Amino acid sequence: MKKNEIRIRPFRYILQMITYKKMLKKLLVLFSVSLFAAFLVMTAKAQDADNVFYYLIPPQKSITINGERVTNNLATKGKMLFLNVVPEKVTVDKSTSGVRVISKNYHIDVNKDVQFILTEQFQLTAGSVHVITKDGSTAPETILLGNLSIQFQSADFLLFISGDQSQKILKVLEGDVTIESTQSEQKTILKSQQMTSTDATGKILVPVGFEMSPEQQWWTGKEYQVDFVKLPVANAGEDQRVLGSIAVVLEGSRSTFETGDIFEWSLVKGPTDSQGVQVKEVAFDSTNIVKPLFTPTVEGEYRFSLQITNQQGEKSNVDLVTIYVGKRYLKPIVIFPDVPADHPNNIAISYLYKKNVMTGSDDAATGKRLFRPEEKLNRVEILKTIFVLLGNEDIPTEEELQALGDDIFLDVKSNHWFAPYVYLGKKTGLITGHPDGSYRPADPVNLVEALKIITKAYKLSLEPYKGVGRPYPDAEGDAWYSLLLFFAKTYNLVDMDSLGNIHPDQDLTRGMFAEIIYRLDNVNFLEKRGYLMGTVRNASTKAVINAAEVFIYEALDSGATNGSEGDGFVKKGDLKLKTKTKQDGSFTVSLPTRTKYYIEVISNDKVSEKKIVTEVTEDKATVIELEIKQ
Repeated sequence: MKKNEIRIRPFRYILQMITYKKMLKKLLVLFSVSLFAAFLVMTAKAQDADNVFYYLIPPQKSITINGERVTNNLATKGKMLFLNVVPEKVTVDKSTSGVRVISKNYHIDVNKDVQFILTEQFQLTAGSVHVITKDGSTAPETILLGNLSIQFQSADFLLFISGDQSQKILKVLEGDVTIESTQSEQKTILKSQQMTSTDATGKILVPVGFEMSPEQQWWTGKEYQVDFVKLPVANAGEDQRVLGSIAVVLEGSRSTFETGDIFEWSLVKGPTDSQGVQVKEVAFDSTNIVKPLFTPTVEGEYRFSLQITNQQGEKSNVDLVTIYVGKRYLKPIVIFPDVPADHPNNIAISYLYKKNVMTGSDDAATGKRLFRPEEKLNRVEILKTIFVLLGNEDIPTEEELQALGDDIFLDVKSNHWFAPYVYLGKKTGLITGHPDGSYRPADPVNLVEALKIITKAYKLSLEPYKGVGRPYPDAEGDAWYSLLLFFAKTYNLVDMDSLGNIHPDQDLTRGMFAEIIYRLDNVNFLEKRGYLMGTVRNASTKAVINAAEVFIYEALDSGATNGSEGDGFVKKGDLKLKTKTKQDGSFTVSLPTRTKYYIEVISNDKVSEKKIVTEVTEDKATVIELEIKQ
């Protein structure tokens, strides 16, 4: 080996080392750039996904994800990126506050003691949060609050839900927020400085204006008590099913309102005619009133909304009602397999089912949900049904009952499932029990006992219903329950048998009870009434027709005379009542006096040809006969 070669080799080594370091540095830079670029791509993709959130938490603090503690080690940044491919339950306890959840279009400031679930939609399960939409964002977003769906595009609002789900509150600070209940199918829009809440059944309560000082802002950790103000509550009435070309009355009288409040009825969606043209508006006889009237010209479904504005300009919730126009809609719907369309109590049972009052029970043998209309109503069921129907908010909890210390009755303990209803029934005077101190909750309820409980629950005075003689052939006029039966007869609450008897001591079935409540909910107690009795026969054979449907409308032709078609064309007005004939082809109904009625019958899709126009009087029943060509 030569000298100069020995001298050069160390230099060569140094050059090689320098070269290697440069290459390594380049590789490191290239790797870092690639890694950073990949991170940016991942982050960009993450921010574009609906189910990606950032958790922003204070330094050296922790939260719980799916039961495991997650500590923030990024003390200088205080930020964690989390891609939740599967639902993640997040808990923020007392040791951590000020957590912020950031989505693509909004961020949420989370208070301590909060539980929420991150899926494709943010779902608050307990606690309070403050939601603010990012500047410039107009993308629609949804947040779930128990059984409420909160929809917004650009807004600033507060959400609260109690751990037991009994209280849910939303307050809008800025913008518009749509709140929809998946349980009661209600929907309303809240604007700036309005709020809403729900009751235990999920029904949305009225919006309320409010002012909030800085110390009352609950996301700072301070408790905030909500005081609700009584505002109008819109109730657009029950869905109606009517024949075509008749005047229809929208029924808003069950709303909560004051004299001077404005009713705003709007057609949300109309049917499409034979030419494919959709009905987009209807002509009311008068606008901004409780009960407007319109005459549909096209068969199909008319969906209306009602909102009420009080004299201070504050608006109620928005309630919806559907009018089904056409003969095809008049067939009763079948909800329970043991209540077919031709069951005499089908309409009444469907009415209470839609009000979430009598919803049936599961049958282990068939696996179906049954109503059991022929089953006897017991002394517990009647109390529960009435309190649920009237929306009584004083039903005590099990803890409140246990705190009383004493048994409600000898056979009703505070831990029985029906104890709250029996206790409230005793407290309000609906029931008194037996002399031996028992209630006998499983015993059936007879007709007059049920009428006594119902009239007390509705707080009705029976003095105006004093009658002469017997209310029914099988009921003595001086019996303790005679006023109850005169009341029932006045409003046609109970069907008589073919001999006109009522059987006061008969045990009430679930179907009969549903019928009484349905009819009671659809009468005006201030009207004077009389009786219309009729028989439906086959026009050819003169044989009676049972189970025929009788439709009674208001007659709009003032020139019509009793029992005739009147002078000229008789128009059908509002559908006042629908009933069915009994086995002997007869029917008896109670109707308001001083009104002419237009009556027609349908049996097996055949309509009576001769239309009857008549009226009823107080002193004597009006008797008519109708015929159908079959």
